[in-house]
Formats: sequence, structure tokens, C-alpha cells
Amino acid sequence: MRSAIAIRRLSIEAAQRALPVHLEGVTTCVLTQLHALVIQDATAAVYVLNKQAGGEFPEVGDRVEVEGVTGPDIINANQIKRLGAGRLPEFERPSWDQLINGSLDCRLVEVRGVIESLLHRGNGWSRVSLRTKDGTLRVELRRAGIQPESLAGLQDAVVRLRGCMFADRDVGTLRVKPAQVRMHSAQVIVEEPAPADLSAVPQKSAASLMQYDPESDAFKRVRITGQIVFVRGNNCFVMENRQGLRLLDVRPAGLAAGDLIEAVGFPQWGYASPCLRNVLTRKTGHAALPAPEKLPSEELIGARHDATLVTVEGVLASARRTPVGHVFEIQSGSWRFLARLASTNPISPPLRLGSRLALTGVYCAQSGNTALGEDVAPIDLLLQSAADIRVLAAPSWWTLRRLLALAAVLGLLLVAALLWGTQLRRQVEQRTV
Repeated sequence: MRSAIAIRRLSIEAAQRALPVHLEGVTTCVLTQLHALVIQDATAAVYVLNKQAGGEFPEVGDRVEVEGVTGPDIINANQIKRLGAGRLPEFERPSWDQLINGSLDCRLVEVRGVIESLLHRGNGWSRVSLRTKDGTLRVELRRAGIQPESLAGLQDAVVRLRGCMFADRDVGTLRVKPAQVRMHSAQVIVEEPAPADLSAVPQKSAASLMQYDPESDAFKRVRITGQIVFVRGNNCFVMENRQGLRLLDVRPAGLAAGDLIEAVGFPQWGYASPCLRNVLTRKTGHAALPAPEKLPSEELIGARHDATLVTVEGVLASARRTPVGHVFEIQSGSWRFLARLASTNPISPPLRLGSRLALTGVYCAQSGNTALGEDVAPIDLLLQSAADIRVLAAPSWWTLRRLLALAAVLGLLLVAALLWGTQLRRQVEQRTV
């Protein structure tokens, strides 16, 4: 076999037959402790196990000739010969699909993103959670000479990771673990460190985040100010005047509804309202929540309401209690939506089905990517407490069950009257005869 791609295409069963290999390529990664290296030719890159081969161990950039036999997705080398200096291939910038499916295994890659978390493992490896523009990638990063204290300074930094990428996979089945990779001989290039002063980041209004910007960049931080109107986990809903805004992956924790904040993060498209991700915040005060906007049923569906405080009237169609709180199904005009209360305490007094309610909470669109022109439906209404539910009218005593029962009783009385009338007529006829 004379090409790397031919070796990579072999099934596990075929590779285990120890097929002969004669391959030339450039050394792109050397793993001295494992007696292994990676070579790349014009077709692909392949892992070479060098335990039995003699001669001087190649260096990165050397052009080599390898003779050996195949193993499962590797070459077991019998001989490695240095042919001289080679030319390293350019670093590839993989798509999200290529990152998660392992198709660029053993290739030199460059990945750009924000370091969300970083753990130094003390054995030369570091575990990095890297937020790319398309998703979060877990990277086992090997960078020679790095110290724990230098790693700590990289959290929240915008970086480019360069190195030889290995898909994380099961050794026996070669099944890939999505969005998990290892990177050897890694370089960490810092494009923008974590902001030391939030107020130094350029400020924008929440509404302007949805507008055209010729300098827009997925990793260009912006700063907004506003008031938190709802907190759900490490995500917050914020209002700036009457404009709603979502903040995802917020730090530090401990923020509450009513807090006035300054927030710095990366704009993200895909929600009905403007959104920032990987957000650093600073609390600047606290104030009463703004008055909610009353939404008539005919205006219930609309992207402009997302992440804002609203009041909606409707009829309670169903109610259930889950392990995380109460869920109420509300009929408002021709629309149905869910109101959610993150409390498992019983509602007192209990709400009766058919009651007309006024509910105040944060409008949360469950779909509706305005960047793609999608509508907003369905929605959730996020309630702070049971006090956000007000009963406007109790359900009518005449429920469907009671009406059916009454109809059944009247039907029986009618049948009884008919039978009695028939019997009476027969008695009269008999006496007349």
C-alpha cells in the first residue's frame, strides 16, 4: 500500500491482516514517549508506530520513507528512512462537521475559539473547553513546557489552537467520540486576552446587536447595560429600556432579577432576541422590575416580545407538577402556550381548570430564528413566583361533565314520562271498551 488514504480506508478486519506498506511523506508530529510519529502525504495523514524500526528517530519536518505492515488505522513500521528536509503542509481550518466526525484525524489544524474552562492535569496535558462559533469542543491539549499558572491566564481568552489533531475514539471499534479531540505539539496563539476592565470594551445597545455591522465578528466582544428580569441556571434575560436580550453562560453566579448590570460577551445569532454568549458581568445596582406590557391574544406571537416582561390573560386548560416545578397550559384566544413556575411547592389555593387567569412573566420564544426569517411559536412564559398568577374569574359551574349528567337525567325523566303516558293511555282504552 503506497498512499495514506488507502490505509485509512481499510476496515478493521482488513487492516488486521498486516498488509505490506511502503509510504513516503512528511513527518508532522513526533510522539517520542510512544515511539510513534505521524506522516502525511498528498492524500491523508497516518499514525506510525515505530517500536520495532531501527535508525535515528525522525524530527518534525523530515521527509521519510516507511516500510511496514498495516494495523487497525495505523502502520506498524519495520523500517523508517530519513530522506531529507520536507515541507510541512499548511494548517487546515476545519468545519464544525470535520471537528466532530474525526475526518481530519492526524492532520495539522488550527481552531479558533474562546477558552471557557481549562484544567491542568499535571502530566503534560491540559483539558480545554473551547467555544467555537458553531459549538463547544473538548480538547486534550499537549503543550510542552506549559505551567499551571500560565494556563490560568488563558480562561476567557480568544485563541487559536494549532497542532496535530487526533480524534478521540474507542481503540477497539474506532468509534469516534463527537466533539472530543486531542492535540499534540500544540501552539496557543492568544488573539485577545480576557478583558481586565469591562468598561473598556466598546458599548452597544441591545437593539443594535441585530443590525447590520460590516465589522461584525463572532469573537469580537461587546458591552451592554441593562436590568435582569429573569435568571434560569447560568442564563439571564435582560431588558434595556423595552428591548429584551438573552445572556448565555453568565459569570459570576449569584445574580438575581432586578439587578442592574454591565455585561460583556460575544454576539450570537439564532434567537428571537439579541443574544450574548460567554458573558462576564458586573453588578452596578438593583431596582424594581419594569412594568410588564399587557399582551392581547391577537398580539401574542411576535419576536419583539422575546426576553421582556409581559402580562397575558387566558384560560387554564391543564396543569401538572414536574420534578422541577409547575407547568400550566393556557388558552389565549386562538393560541396555546405554556407558563412555567420553577417551584415544586403546592399552589395555594389550588387553581381550577377553566379559570381565567392573568399571568405575568418573561416571554421566552422556543423557536423563531429571526436571522432566518422564522416566526416565533410556540412560547413559554417564565414566572418568578406564584404571586405572578392572578385569578380573574372562576370556572363556570356548568362544566361539560355536569351538562352531560343533567342531559342524562333529563333523558331518563323523558323516557319515564313517555312510558307512564303510554301505560295511562292503555288503561283508559281498556276501561272504555
